[in-house]
Amino acid sequence: MSLDKTPLKAIVLVTSIGIQFAAAIVIGVLIGSYLDGRFGTGQLFMVMGVFLGLAAGLLGAAKLIKPFLE
Repeated sequence: MSLDKTPLKAIVLVTSIGIQFAAAIVIGVLIGSYLDGRFGTGQLFMVMGVFLGLAAGLLGAAKLIKPFLE
């Protein structure tokens, strides 16, 4: 699949990456906070959720960027 490398597509790509990172981190925090409340573990699961959200965001960003760079 060939993508035209126009400024508009670059803006859409960067916006998509930002939204994906934010959503992944927020979902990780929400799930972690829920699990912390459920099991009474302080903030252990919330911190794990942040890091898992970051990892998911990086993986998703790599998948979005790959076709654009080819």
